[in-house]
Amino acid sequence: MIMSVMAIMIKAMKLPPKDAANVGLAVFASSVPVSFILLTGDSMINTIALGFANVQASWLKWILYMGVPGVVASLLTFLLQWSLFRPTAKVEVRKDEIREQLTALGGLTRNEKVVLFWVVLAVIVWATDFVHHIHPAWVAIGCAILLSLPRIGDVLKPPDWAKVNIGTLFFLTAALGIGTVGGVTGMNKWVAGLVLPSHAPSNIFMLALLLTAATVVIHFFLGSVLAVMGIVIPTMLAFTAGTGVNPLVVTLLVYTSVACHFFLPFHHMNVLVGAGEAGGKYSDGEVLKLGLPMTLIVFFVTLCVEIPWWKLIGLLK
Repeated sequence: MIMSVMAIMIKAMKLPPKDAANVGLAVFASSVPVSFILLTGDSMINTIALGFANVQASWLKWILYMGVPGVVASLLTFLLQWSLFRPTAKVEVRKDEIREQLTALGGLTRNEKVVLFWVVLAVIVWATDFVHHIHPAWVAIGCAILLSLPRIGDVLKPPDWAKVNIGTLFFLTAALGIGTVGGVTGMNKWVAGLVLPSHAPSNIFMLALLLTAATVVIHFFLGSVLAVMGIVIPTMLAFTAGTGVNPLVVTLLVYTSVACHFFLPFHHMNVLVGAGEAGGKYSDGEVLKLGLPMTLIVFFVTLCVEIPWWKLIGLLK
């Protein structure tokens, strides 16, 4: 949605291809850290991370735990990209041309008003889940159903439902099952004993450093965020079981390390989606140029932001 707006801006400003690609990379790369500020900031990864650890956090609790780290990571990503990718031509915003295009669109249509109403209502229900305890997924599917009903919705049509990728649903189910089966069969403990030290560090900063480094290395080779979380979160929970550290802390450390990390487009779905026409055709080299120093941001956020912040709010004793 943001990129569709930026595409109009790019066309109005007549940006050269290189600058257009940099704008596209800024949109999709910035969505990586921004998406973990809210529980529903990512349609899959955030809630699935909690599912792997078998822990729950309300919509507002997630903001309390991850809001500050997410904002810091987002600001650092902005500063990093701003310093690495300078414009090659003078940028001139043609406001009159953009205003004419906006006027040509006219006012909000009936469907746009309906979608806006139900989306705002969904956000309100998400934010009050500590009262009704309805999982965000049920709220989302309920909103989609209401948008399909006659009169009160009538926006989503049968062809729209046919676009749902059933294969993705099977993959998510299988990915969640990996962690569960690994816990029951003892695979998680075996993997922990194979690739990790015999004892977890007692110092929380050393533990966070170990968890972050191990997750980043595994993510580099496996690529898939979901696959890494499915293997690493249960393994790290088994590894830290005797330390007394809150399982939610371990889960969020691993989650941050993988959800805020990429070297190449295939390392994160957000970046991969924009790698083609949608993002102005930014190259693998440009992603790598941003992704390599992004790794330092990951370590800074987990060690220097999350641990002190969680100590301050009482999540970490």
